[in-house]
Amino acid sequence: MLKIVGRIALVLFTTLAGAIAGTLSLINIFGNYFTDFQFFGSRGYEAGANIGFIVGGVLGLLAGVLLQRKIFASKPPQRQR
Repeated sequence: MLKIVGRIALVLFTTLAGAIAGTLSLINIFGNYFTDFQFFGSRGYEAGANIGFIVGGVLGLLAGVLLQRKIFASKPPQRQR
């Protein structure tokens, strides 16, 4: 049971971290360089925040799934010497 909770918590944490990182980075880029860009009816840094949240969340989710598979992978039995 603890292993399942750990897997879920890891994926949720990486998804949230990815969404926050994507939002902050694209707010900076779109606010300074692409001020006329429109997405979901918003312009500039607001559009960058929307795109960053979506893209960062998806990438964070994928990273979390791959990371939890690597961390919680079952190890093959070792030979005795």
